[in-house]
Amino acid sequence: MRRTCTPIRRETRRRSADSSVLQRHSRRRQLVSDLVIGVGMRPGVDTAAILDAIRDAVDGQRIECLATIDKRSAECGLIRAAESLGVAIVSFTAAELATVEVPNPSPRVAQALDTASVAEAAAILAAGGGELVVPKCVTRDVVVAAARRVR
Repeated sequence: MRRTCTPIRRETRRRSADSSVLQRHSRRRQLVSDLVIGVGMRPGVDTAAILDAIRDAVDGQRIECLATIDKRSAECGLIRAAESLGVAIVSFTAAELATVEVPNPSPRVAQALDTASVAEAAAILAAGGGELVVPKCVTRDVVVAAARRVR
């Protein structure tokens, strides 16, 4: 499977307690803020593809929630991925996503969904306008990006 990811910044690579069971119940926790993961996908994508894309982009980081466009929020693969990670799904309309300035807009996505970005824009919105720490990472059927919540 072909994957294209922007390199992760050094400070983002630090290991911390994430959503895995072993790390969630660990007595040693590092104080690293949670990441909001924006997810864009084709309809019908399976859970494994979504989880693989998330792990490739932010392996070892705590995940606060998954964010996407409202048209994809009821996808079975996304729902199961969120359940597997123990996080909620936050969704936004195309109009809401279109208001966010992103570093990597896509004309193809803009034509199909009336917004130039799903993953990056959803991550930024769900993080309350937070910093985009992982620009979009593209796999065959899934695009993920991560933002750090403004505290």
